[in-house]
Amino acid sequence: MVRIAGWIAALGLACGTWASAQQPLPYGPPPSPYGGQGGYGYPGYPMPAYDPQRPFIPHPGYAQPMVPYLQGMPTTMPGNPYGSVPKMPPAEPYRVPTGPELPVDPQPDKNATHPLMLPDKVPSTPTGKAKTPPTPTEPTTSGGVGESFIRLVQAMVPDNPSEPFTTYEGLRYGAEVRLENGNTWIQGSFLHYWTRRDTAPPLATTGDPASPNTGALGNPDTALLLGGSTAPREFSGAQLTLGTWLDRERIKFIEVGGFWLAPRSRTFSLFPDAAGNPPIIQPLRFPDEGGIPISFPGDFSGTLNVRTDMELHGLELNFGRNIYRLNCWSFDFLYGARYLYLNDALAMDQNITVLAGGAGAFPFNGVGQPAGANILISDSFKTTTRFYGGQIGARINRAWRRFDFGATAKVAFGVNADVVIIDGASTLNAGGASTTFPGGVLAQSSNIGRYSNTRFSVVPELNASAGFQLTRAIRVFAGYNLLYWTRIERASGQIDRQINLAAQFPTSPGFGGGIAPTNPAYLANPTNFWAQGINLGLEYKY
Repeated sequence: MVRIAGWIAALGLACGTWASAQQPLPYGPPPSPYGGQGGYGYPGYPMPAYDPQRPFIPHPGYAQPMVPYLQGMPTTMPGNPYGSVPKMPPAEPYRVPTGPELPVDPQPDKNATHPLMLPDKVPSTPTGKAKTPPTPTEPTTSGGVGESFIRLVQAMVPDNPSEPFTTYEGLRYGAEVRLENGNTWIQGSFLHYWTRRDTAPPLATTGDPASPNTGALGNPDTALLLGGSTAPREFSGAQLTLGTWLDRERIKFIEVGGFWLAPRSRTFSLFPDAAGNPPIIQPLRFPDEGGIPISFPGDFSGTLNVRTDMELHGLELNFGRNIYRLNCWSFDFLYGARYLYLNDALAMDQNITVLAGGAGAFPFNGVGQPAGANILISDSFKTTTRFYGGQIGARINRAWRRFDFGATAKVAFGVNADVVIIDGASTLNAGGASTTFPGGVLAQSSNIGRYSNTRFSVVPELNASAGFQLTRAIRVFAGYNLLYWTRIERASGQIDRQINLAAQFPTSPGFGGGIAPTNPAYLANPTNFWAQGINLGLEYKY
Protein backbone atom coordinates (compact mmCIF):
# COMPACT_ATOMS: atom_id res chain seq x y z
CA MET A 1 0.00 0.00 0.00
CA VAL A 2 2.81 2.37 0.80
CA ARG A 3 4.44 1.78 -2.58
CA ILE A 4 1.15 2.30 -4.41
CA ALA A 5 0.54 5.60 -2.56
CA GLY A 6 4.06 6.76 -3.44
CA TRP A 7 3.61 6.04 -7.15
CA ILE A 8 0.28 7.87 -7.18
CA ALA A 9 1.84 10.94 -5.51
CA ALA A 10 4.75 11.01 -7.97
CA LEU A 11 2.37 10.72 -10.93
CA GLY A 12 0.24 13.60 -9.57
CA LEU A 13 3.27 15.83 -9.12
CA ALA A 14 4.45 15.19 -12.67
CA CYS A 15 1.02 15.94 -14.10
CA GLY A 16 0.77 19.16 -12.11
CA THR A 17 4.16 20.32 -13.33
CA TRP A 18 3.23 19.60 -16.97
CA ALA A 19 -0.10 21.45 -16.61
CA SER A 20 1.45 24.52 -15.04
CA ALA A 21 3.97 24.75 -17.86
CA GLN A 22 1.12 25.24 -20.30
CA GLN A 23 -0.26 28.37 -18.55
CA PRO A 24 0.21 31.66 -20.54
CA LEU A 25 2.78 34.07 -19.05
CA PRO A 26 2.97 37.79 -19.85
CA TYR A 27 5.96 38.88 -21.92
CA GLY A 28 8.05 41.13 -19.67
CA PRO A 29 7.80 42.02 -16.00
CA PRO A 30 4.46 41.97 -14.22
CA PRO A 31 2.61 45.26 -13.71
CA SER A 32 3.62 47.21 -10.61
CA PRO A 33 0.99 47.49 -7.88
CA TYR A 34 2.39 51.01 -7.23
CA GLY A 35 1.88 52.24 -10.74
CA GLY A 36 4.36 52.85 -13.49
CA GLN A 37 5.85 50.48 -16.03
CA GLY A 38 8.15 47.59 -15.68
CA GLY A 39 7.37 46.48 -12.15
CA TYR A 40 10.12 48.57 -10.55
CA GLY A 41 9.92 50.36 -7.27
CA TYR A 42 8.30 47.89 -4.89
CA PRO A 43 9.81 45.24 -2.58
CA GLY A 44 11.73 42.73 -4.57
CA TYR A 45 12.20 45.15 -7.50
CA PRO A 46 14.35 48.04 -6.20
CA MET A 47 15.30 51.05 -8.34
CA PRO A 48 18.70 50.39 -9.89
CA ALA A 49 21.52 52.92 -9.37
CA TYR A 50 22.00 55.20 -12.35
CA ASP A 51 25.44 55.77 -13.83
CA PRO A 52 25.68 57.90 -17.00
CA GLN A 53 29.00 56.24 -17.88
CA ARG A 54 27.32 52.82 -18.34
CA PRO A 55 24.69 51.78 -20.90
CA PHE A 56 21.19 51.28 -19.57
CA ILE A 57 20.10 47.63 -19.67
CA PRO A 58 16.33 47.14 -19.27
CA HIS A 59 14.92 44.63 -16.84
CA PRO A 60 14.79 41.21 -18.53
CA GLY A 61 11.41 40.28 -17.01
CA TYR A 62 10.52 36.75 -16.00
CA ALA A 63 12.28 33.79 -17.57
CA GLN A 64 10.48 31.58 -20.08
CA PRO A 65 9.22 28.14 -18.95
CA MET A 66 11.80 25.44 -18.61
CA VAL A 67 9.55 23.15 -20.70
CA PRO A 68 9.37 24.83 -24.10
CA TYR A 69 6.26 24.85 -26.23
CA LEU A 70 6.53 21.99 -28.71
CA GLN A 71 5.06 22.12 -32.16
CA GLY A 72 2.29 19.62 -32.61
CA MET A 73 1.28 19.57 -29.00
CA PRO A 74 -2.42 20.10 -28.31
CA THR A 75 -3.35 23.72 -27.77
CA THR A 76 -6.02 22.85 -25.26
CA MET A 77 -6.02 20.73 -22.20
CA PRO A 78 -8.96 19.18 -20.49
CA GLY A 79 -10.07 21.41 -17.70
CA ASN A 80 -7.87 24.34 -18.84
CA PRO A 81 -9.79 27.47 -17.78
CA TYR A 82 -7.66 29.76 -20.02
CA GLY A 83 -8.59 28.12 -23.26
CA SER A 84 -6.03 28.06 -26.00
CA VAL A 85 -2.40 28.57 -25.13
CA PRO A 86 -0.92 31.24 -27.44
CA LYS A 87 2.32 30.63 -29.16
CA MET A 88 5.19 32.65 -27.73
CA PRO A 89 6.72 35.02 -30.29
CA PRO A 90 10.32 34.35 -31.14
CA ALA A 91 12.70 36.33 -28.92
CA GLU A 92 14.43 39.21 -30.68
CA PRO A 93 18.13 39.74 -30.13
CA TYR A 94 18.90 42.30 -27.39
CA ARG A 95 19.83 45.76 -28.59
CA VAL A 96 21.57 48.40 -26.43
CA PRO A 97 19.57 51.65 -26.43
CA THR A 98 21.08 54.19 -28.80
CA GLY A 99 22.74 57.30 -27.37
CA PRO A 100 26.03 59.16 -27.32
CA GLU A 101 28.97 56.86 -27.77
CA LEU A 102 31.02 56.41 -24.65
CA PRO A 103 34.80 56.35 -24.78
CA VAL A 104 36.10 52.82 -24.59
CA ASP A 105 39.57 52.25 -23.26
CA PRO A 106 40.44 48.59 -23.81
CA GLN A 107 43.56 48.84 -21.68
CA PRO A 108 43.68 50.48 -18.23
CA ASP A 109 45.24 53.92 -18.43
CA LYS A 110 47.61 54.93 -15.66
CA ASN A 111 46.37 58.51 -16.11
CA ALA A 112 42.72 57.54 -15.71
CA THR A 113 41.03 59.50 -12.99
CA HIS A 114 37.96 59.31 -10.88
CA PRO A 115 34.89 60.85 -12.61
CA LEU A 116 34.69 63.51 -9.86
CA MET A 117 38.34 64.62 -10.15
CA LEU A 118 38.66 68.25 -11.24
CA PRO A 119 40.07 68.81 -14.76
CA ASP A 120 42.94 70.80 -13.28
CA LYS A 121 44.06 67.74 -11.25
CA VAL A 122 44.40 65.40 -14.27
CA PRO A 123 48.05 64.25 -14.39
CA SER A 124 50.13 65.33 -17.33
CA THR A 125 50.86 62.91 -20.19
CA PRO A 126 54.42 62.26 -21.37
CA THR A 127 53.95 65.00 -23.96
CA GLY A 128 53.44 67.55 -21.13
CA LYS A 129 49.87 68.33 -22.16
CA ALA A 130 47.08 67.86 -19.66
CA LYS A 131 44.59 65.14 -20.55
CA THR A 132 41.16 66.43 -19.68
CA PRO A 133 38.39 63.83 -19.45
CA PRO A 134 34.96 64.73 -20.82
CA THR A 135 32.95 66.72 -18.31
CA PRO A 136 29.95 64.66 -17.15
CA THR A 137 26.58 66.32 -17.40
CA GLU A 138 25.13 64.31 -14.52
CA PRO A 139 26.55 63.28 -11.15
CA THR A 140 28.68 60.16 -11.31
CA THR A 141 28.23 59.04 -7.73
CA SER A 142 26.06 55.99 -7.17
CA GLY A 143 24.00 55.39 -4.12
CA GLY A 144 20.79 56.63 -2.63
CA VAL A 145 21.68 59.49 -0.28
CA GLY A 146 24.85 60.63 -2.10
CA GLU A 147 23.17 60.66 -5.50
CA SER A 148 20.16 62.58 -4.21
CA PHE A 149 22.36 65.19 -2.52
CA ILE A 150 24.47 65.79 -5.63
CA ARG A 151 21.36 66.12 -7.80
CA LEU A 152 19.92 68.67 -5.36
CA VAL A 153 23.12 70.75 -5.37
CA GLN A 154 23.43 70.54 -9.15
CA ALA A 155 19.89 71.82 -9.54
CA MET A 156 20.75 74.97 -7.55
CA VAL A 157 24.30 75.65 -8.76
CA PRO A 158 25.26 76.69 -12.30
CA ASP A 159 27.39 74.28 -14.29
CA ASN A 160 30.44 76.59 -14.17
CA PRO A 161 30.62 78.58 -10.90
CA SER A 162 32.63 81.77 -11.12
CA GLU A 163 36.12 82.35 -9.77
CA PRO A 164 36.82 85.18 -7.30
CA PHE A 165 38.03 87.38 -10.15
CA THR A 166 35.79 88.94 -12.77
CA THR A 167 35.70 87.07 -16.06
CA TYR A 168 36.17 88.71 -19.40
CA GLU A 169 32.94 89.69 -21.17
CA GLY A 170 30.90 88.43 -18.24
CA LEU A 171 31.40 84.76 -19.18
CA ARG A 172 32.01 82.03 -16.64
CA TYR A 173 35.09 80.34 -18.01
CA GLY A 174 36.04 76.85 -16.99
CA ALA A 175 38.94 76.29 -14.63
CA GLU A 176 41.29 75.30 -17.46
CA VAL A 177 40.56 78.55 -19.34
CA ARG A 178 41.14 80.66 -16.23
CA LEU A 179 44.34 78.77 -15.57
CA GLU A 180 45.61 79.60 -19.04
CA ASN A 181 44.83 83.25 -18.26
CA GLY A 182 47.37 83.27 -15.46
CA ASN A 183 47.98 82.14 -11.94
CA THR A 184 49.70 85.26 -10.57
CA TRP A 185 48.51 88.83 -10.19
CA ILE A 186 50.25 92.19 -9.70
CA GLN A 187 48.38 95.26 -8.48
CA GLY A 188 49.72 98.80 -8.48
CA SER A 189 47.76 101.71 -7.01
CA PHE A 190 48.04 105.45 -6.61
CA LEU A 191 47.08 106.57 -3.09
CA HIS A 192 45.80 109.85 -1.74
CA TYR A 193 45.40 109.82 2.06
CA TRP A 194 44.36 112.06 4.92
CA THR A 195 45.56 111.52 8.48
CA ARG A 196 44.34 112.46 11.92
CA ARG A 197 45.18 115.93 13.21
CA ASP A 198 47.85 116.29 15.83
CA THR A 199 47.28 118.38 18.97
CA ALA A 200 50.25 120.62 19.57
CA PRO A 201 50.01 122.98 22.56
CA PRO A 202 50.00 126.75 21.98
CA LEU A 203 53.40 127.66 20.53
CA ALA A 204 53.05 131.40 19.84
CA THR A 205 50.63 134.16 20.87
CA THR A 206 50.30 137.92 20.59
CA GLY A 207 48.55 140.58 22.62
CA ASP A 208 48.48 144.18 23.71
CA PRO A 209 52.03 145.46 24.48
CA ALA A 210 50.57 147.62 27.25
CA SER A 211 49.16 144.58 29.05
CA PRO A 212 51.08 143.64 32.21
CA ASN A 213 51.38 140.02 31.00
CA THR A 214 51.37 140.31 27.21
CA GLY A 215 50.46 137.13 25.33
CA ALA A 216 49.65 135.05 28.40
CA LEU A 217 46.89 132.50 27.89
CA GLY A 218 43.74 133.60 29.63
CA ASN A 219 44.18 137.31 28.96
CA PRO A 220 41.21 138.76 27.09
CA ASP A 221 43.48 140.43 24.53
CA THR A 222 45.63 137.34 23.84
CA ALA A 223 45.36 135.81 20.36
CA LEU A 224 46.77 132.44 19.34
CA LEU A 225 49.22 132.62 16.43
CA LEU A 226 50.44 129.03 16.25
CA GLY A 227 49.34 125.75 17.83
CA GLY A 228 46.88 122.90 17.49
CA SER A 229 47.18 121.01 14.20
CA THR A 230 50.68 121.60 12.87
CA ALA A 231 51.64 118.25 11.31
CA PRO A 232 50.97 117.40 7.63
CA ARG A 233 47.58 115.83 7.02
CA GLU A 234 47.41 115.14 3.27
CA PHE A 235 49.68 112.64 1.52
CA SER A 236 50.12 110.96 -1.84
CA GLY A 237 51.82 107.64 -2.37
CA ALA A 238 51.71 104.22 -3.96
CA GLN A 239 50.73 100.67 -3.13
CA LEU A 240 52.01 97.42 -4.65
CA THR A 241 50.59 93.91 -4.18
CA LEU A 242 51.86 90.61 -5.58
CA GLY A 243 49.89 87.38 -5.20
CA THR A 244 49.75 83.86 -6.56
CA TRP A 245 47.70 80.70 -6.16
CA LEU A 246 49.48 77.82 -4.45
CA ASP A 247 47.39 75.01 -5.95
CA ARG A 248 45.67 74.30 -9.26
CA GLU A 249 42.23 74.24 -7.63
CA ARG A 250 42.75 77.88 -6.55
CA ILE A 251 42.00 77.25 -2.92
CA LYS A 252 45.22 78.45 -1.27
CA PHE A 253 47.11 81.62 -2.13
CA ILE A 254 49.79 83.96 -0.85
CA GLU A 255 49.97 87.75 -1.08
CA VAL A 256 52.71 90.21 -0.22
CA GLY A 257 52.18 93.94 -0.42
CA GLY A 258 53.02 97.30 0.94
CA PHE A 259 52.19 100.97 0.76
CA TRP A 260 54.29 104.10 0.98
CA LEU A 261 53.20 107.67 1.58
CA ALA A 262 55.73 110.26 0.47
CA PRO A 263 57.20 112.32 3.34
CA ARG A 264 55.52 115.67 3.79
CA SER A 265 56.45 118.73 5.79
CA ARG A 266 54.81 121.96 6.87
CA THR A 267 56.55 125.20 7.79
CA PHE A 268 55.12 128.08 9.82
CA SER A 269 56.99 131.38 10.08
CA LEU A 270 56.27 134.53 12.09
CA PHE A 271 58.12 137.73 11.12
CA PRO A 272 57.74 141.08 12.95
CA ASP A 273 59.07 144.33 11.58
CA ALA A 274 62.47 145.76 12.47
CA ALA A 275 61.03 147.54 15.51
CA GLY A 276 59.55 144.34 16.91
CA ASN A 277 55.90 144.88 15.96
CA PRO A 278 53.68 143.01 16.61
CA PRO A 279 54.75 141.26 19.79
CA ILE A 280 55.34 137.51 19.50
CA ILE A 281 55.25 135.59 22.78
CA GLN A 282 56.05 131.94 23.52
CA PRO A 283 53.35 130.99 26.09
CA LEU A 284 54.64 129.02 29.08
CA ARG A 285 53.68 128.13 32.66
CA PHE A 286 55.89 129.18 35.59
CA PRO A 287 53.65 127.47 36.95
CA ASP A 288 51.18 130.29 36.30
CA GLU A 289 50.48 131.31 32.73
CA GLY A 290 53.06 133.66 31.28
CA GLY A 291 55.48 133.79 28.37
CA ILE A 292 58.94 134.60 27.01
CA PRO A 293 59.14 137.34 24.35
CA ILE A 294 60.42 136.46 20.91
CA SER A 295 59.58 139.88 19.55
CA PHE A 296 58.50 142.96 21.49
CA PRO A 297 58.18 146.55 20.25
CA GLY A 298 61.37 148.54 20.96
CA ASP A 299 63.09 145.72 22.91
CA PHE A 300 63.50 142.61 20.73
CA SER A 301 62.98 141.74 17.09
CA GLY A 302 62.75 138.01 16.61
CA THR A 303 61.39 135.44 14.20
CA LEU A 304 59.86 132.04 14.88
CA ASN A 305 60.01 129.09 12.47
CA VAL A 306 58.20 125.82 13.17
CA ARG A 307 58.70 122.83 10.87
CA THR A 308 56.83 119.53 11.08
CA ASP A 309 57.63 116.34 9.14
CA MET A 310 55.76 113.09 8.81
CA GLU A 311 56.19 109.79 6.96
CA LEU A 312 54.06 106.62 6.91
CA HIS A 313 54.53 103.25 5.22
CA GLY A 314 53.82 99.58 5.84
CA LEU A 315 54.34 95.99 4.69
CA GLU A 316 52.28 92.83 5.07
CA LEU A 317 52.46 89.16 4.17
CA ASN A 318 49.24 87.16 4.03
CA PHE A 319 48.33 83.56 3.39
CA GLY A 320 44.78 82.95 2.26
CA ARG A 321 42.28 80.19 1.72
CA ASN A 322 39.13 80.33 -0.35
CA ILE A 323 36.36 78.85 1.78
CA TYR A 324 33.33 79.72 -0.36
CA ARG A 325 32.95 80.15 -4.12
CA LEU A 326 29.47 79.96 -5.55
CA ASN A 327 27.47 81.72 -8.25
CA CYS A 328 29.82 84.70 -8.77
CA TRP A 329 30.47 85.10 -5.02
CA SER A 330 33.79 84.37 -3.35
CA PHE A 331 34.83 84.47 0.31
CA ASP A 332 38.47 84.21 1.45
CA PHE A 333 40.06 83.90 4.87
CA LEU A 334 43.40 85.69 5.46
CA TYR A 335 46.12 85.35 8.06
CA GLY A 336 49.64 86.71 8.14
CA ALA A 337 52.04 89.32 9.52
CA ARG A 338 52.05 93.12 9.43
CA TYR A 339 54.59 95.92 9.83
CA LEU A 340 53.89 99.67 10.07
CA TYR A 341 56.21 102.66 10.36
CA LEU A 342 55.35 106.23 11.38
CA ASN A 343 57.89 109.03 11.73
CA ASP A 344 56.75 112.35 13.19
CA ALA A 345 58.92 115.38 13.97
CA LEU A 346 58.49 118.96 15.18
CA ALA A 347 61.26 121.55 15.35
CA MET A 348 61.14 125.16 16.62
CA ASP A 349 63.81 127.76 15.82
CA GLN A 350 63.93 131.26 17.29
CA ASN A 351 66.21 134.03 16.03
CA ILE A 352 66.16 137.00 18.43
CA THR A 353 68.04 140.28 18.06
CA VAL A 354 68.33 142.61 21.06
CA LEU A 355 67.25 146.19 20.30
CA ALA A 356 68.37 149.33 22.10
CA GLY A 357 65.35 149.38 24.39
CA GLY A 358 65.98 145.80 25.50
CA ALA A 359 69.65 146.09 26.25
CA GLY A 360 70.45 144.00 29.29
CA ALA A 361 66.93 142.60 29.50
CA PHE A 362 67.51 139.32 27.62
CA PRO A 363 69.73 136.96 29.64
CA PHE A 364 72.12 134.38 28.22
CA ASN A 365 74.40 132.34 30.42
CA GLY A 366 73.03 134.33 33.33
CA VAL A 367 74.10 137.68 31.84
CA GLY A 368 71.89 140.29 30.15
CA GLN A 369 72.97 140.86 26.56
CA PRO A 370 73.70 144.23 24.99
CA ALA A 371 71.96 145.74 21.98
CA GLY A 372 72.89 144.00 18.76
CA ALA A 373 73.41 140.61 20.36
CA ASN A 374 71.86 137.71 18.49
CA ILE A 375 70.45 134.61 20.23
CA LEU A 376 69.47 131.40 18.44
CA ILE A 377 67.26 128.91 20.32
CA SER A 378 66.20 125.51 18.94
CA ASP A 379 63.93 122.78 20.32
CA SER A 380 63.23 119.53 18.48
CA PHE A 381 60.95 116.56 19.15
CA LYS A 382 61.04 113.42 17.05
CA THR A 383 59.03 110.22 17.45
CA THR A 384 59.31 106.94 15.56
CA THR A 385 56.75 104.17 16.01
CA ARG A 386 57.12 100.70 14.52
CA PHE A 387 54.37 98.11 14.73
CA TYR A 388 55.07 94.36 14.61
CA GLY A 389 52.19 91.92 14.76
CA GLY A 390 50.11 89.17 13.28
CA GLN A 391 46.79 89.71 11.58
CA ILE A 392 43.68 87.88 10.44
CA GLY A 393 41.03 89.00 8.02
CA ALA A 394 38.38 88.17 5.47
CA ARG A 395 37.70 89.19 1.89
CA ILE A 396 34.48 89.00 -0.08
CA ASN A 397 34.10 89.51 -3.84
CA ARG A 398 31.14 89.65 -6.19
CA ALA A 399 31.53 89.43 -9.98
CA TRP A 400 28.91 90.71 -12.41
CA ARG A 401 29.62 90.83 -16.13
CA ARG A 402 32.86 92.80 -16.46
CA PHE A 403 32.40 94.46 -13.07
CA ASP A 404 33.44 93.26 -9.65
CA PHE A 405 32.86 94.56 -6.14
CA GLY A 406 34.80 93.61 -3.06
CA ALA A 407 35.53 94.37 0.57
CA THR A 408 38.37 93.36 2.86
CA ALA A 409 38.49 93.60 6.65
CA LYS A 410 41.65 92.88 8.64
CA VAL A 411 42.76 93.33 12.23
CA ALA A 412 46.34 93.05 13.49
CA PHE A 413 47.47 92.47 17.07
CA GLY A 414 51.00 93.24 18.16
CA VAL A 415 53.32 95.72 19.83
CA ASN A 416 54.43 99.28 19.15
CA ALA A 417 58.16 99.93 19.50
CA ASP A 418 58.27 103.68 20.20
CA VAL A 419 61.39 105.84 20.17
CA VAL A 420 61.24 109.48 21.29
CA ILE A 421 64.23 111.82 20.79
CA ILE A 422 64.21 115.27 22.42
CA ASP A 423 67.00 117.75 21.83
CA GLY A 424 67.69 121.47 22.17
CA ALA A 425 70.46 124.04 22.00
CA SER A 426 71.06 127.80 22.49
CA THR A 427 73.72 129.88 20.72
CA LEU A 428 74.89 133.44 21.43
CA ASN A 429 76.50 135.52 18.70
CA ALA A 430 77.95 138.72 20.16
CA GLY A 431 81.19 140.67 19.69
CA GLY A 432 82.28 138.42 16.84
CA ALA A 433 82.23 135.33 19.06
CA SER A 434 79.80 132.41 19.18
CA THR A 435 78.90 130.43 22.28
CA THR A 436 76.62 127.36 22.33
CA PHE A 437 75.07 125.58 25.30
CA PRO A 438 72.83 122.49 25.31
CA GLY A 439 69.18 123.12 25.97
CA GLY A 440 66.59 125.42 24.49
CA VAL A 441 63.33 126.48 26.11
CA LEU A 442 61.04 123.45 25.70
CA ALA A 443 63.94 120.97 25.51
CA GLN A 444 66.26 121.13 28.51
CA SER A 445 68.42 118.80 30.52
CA SER A 446 65.28 117.57 32.32
CA ASN A 447 63.82 115.98 29.19
CA ILE A 448 66.60 115.91 26.58
CA GLY A 449 67.44 112.32 25.61
CA ARG A 450 66.30 109.18 23.83
CA TYR A 451 63.35 107.24 25.26
CA SER A 452 62.07 103.81 24.21
CA ASN A 453 58.74 102.18 25.01
CA THR A 454 56.92 99.00 24.02
CA ARG A 455 53.12 98.93 24.14
CA PHE A 456 50.40 96.56 23.02
CA SER A 457 48.56 97.87 19.97
CA VAL A 458 45.69 96.94 17.66
CA VAL A 459 45.53 97.90 13.97
CA PRO A 460 42.19 97.30 12.20
CA GLU A 461 41.85 98.09 8.49
CA LEU A 462 38.89 98.22 6.10
CA ASN A 463 38.96 98.38 2.31
CA ALA A 464 36.14 98.59 -0.26
CA SER A 465 36.74 98.54 -4.01
CA ALA A 466 35.08 98.25 -7.41
CA GLY A 467 36.77 97.06 -10.60
CA PHE A 468 36.26 96.68 -14.32
CA GLN A 469 37.84 93.99 -16.50
CA LEU A 470 39.36 95.62 -19.59
CA THR A 471 40.81 92.41 -21.03
CA ARG A 472 41.27 88.89 -19.78
CA ALA A 473 44.56 89.99 -18.18
CA ILE A 474 44.08 93.67 -17.30
CA ARG A 475 41.69 95.10 -14.74
CA VAL A 476 41.26 98.63 -13.38
CA PHE A 477 39.85 99.36 -9.94
CA ALA A 478 39.21 102.14 -7.44
CA GLY A 479 38.51 101.99 -3.74
CA TYR A 480 38.49 103.48 -0.26
CA ASN A 481 40.74 102.47 2.62
CA LEU A 482 40.65 103.18 6.37
CA LEU A 483 43.52 102.32 8.74
CA TYR A 484 43.31 102.78 12.52
CA TRP A 485 46.37 102.48 14.78
CA THR A 486 46.20 102.58 18.58
CA ARG A 487 48.67 103.89 21.20
CA ILE A 488 51.35 105.60 19.14
CA GLU A 489 53.63 108.54 19.99
CA ARG A 490 53.27 111.92 18.22
CA ALA A 491 55.91 114.63 18.32
CA SER A 492 53.49 117.34 19.40
CA GLY A 493 52.42 115.21 22.35
CA GLN A 494 55.91 115.38 23.90
CA ILE A 495 55.90 119.15 24.54
CA ASP A 496 55.69 120.21 28.17
CA ARG A 497 54.99 123.93 28.67
CA GLN A 498 55.82 123.80 32.39
CA ILE A 499 59.06 125.78 32.81
CA ASN A 500 61.17 126.81 35.82
CA LEU A 501 62.68 130.25 35.12
CA ALA A 502 65.31 129.71 37.80
CA ALA A 503 66.34 126.42 36.24
CA GLN A 504 69.51 125.43 34.45
CA PHE A 505 68.92 126.46 30.83
CA PRO A 506 70.89 129.07 28.88
CA THR A 507 68.29 131.83 28.59
CA SER A 508 67.05 131.63 32.17
CA PRO A 509 68.13 134.27 34.69
CA GLY A 510 69.42 131.58 37.04
CA PHE A 511 71.57 129.73 34.48
CA GLY A 512 74.78 128.56 36.12
CA GLY A 513 73.34 128.71 39.61
CA GLY A 514 73.53 124.94 40.09
CA ILE A 515 69.76 124.38 40.24
CA ALA A 516 68.77 121.24 38.29
CA PRO A 517 65.52 121.69 36.36
CA THR A 518 62.64 119.30 36.91
CA ASN A 519 60.53 120.66 34.07
CA PRO A 520 59.93 120.38 31.21
CA ALA A 521 59.57 116.62 31.54
CA TYR A 522 59.28 113.65 29.21
CA LEU A 523 55.51 113.08 28.98
CA ALA A 524 55.21 109.62 27.34
CA ASN A 525 51.82 110.63 25.99
CA PRO A 526 50.46 107.93 23.59
CA THR A 527 47.49 108.63 21.37
CA ASN A 528 45.50 106.95 18.61
CA PHE A 529 46.07 107.52 14.91
CA TRP A 530 44.11 106.94 11.71
CA ALA A 531 44.70 107.33 7.99
CA GLN A 532 42.05 107.14 5.30
CA GLY A 533 42.03 107.72 1.59
CA ILE A 534 41.22 106.66 -1.93
CA ASN A 535 43.14 104.53 -4.39
CA LEU A 536 43.13 104.08 -8.15
CA GLY A 537 44.97 101.10 -9.56
CA LEU A 538 45.68 98.58 -12.28
CA GLU A 539 45.89 94.79 -12.03
CA TYR A 540 47.71 92.47 -14.40
CA LYS A 541 47.37 88.67 -14.38
CA TYR A 542 49.75 86.26 -16.03
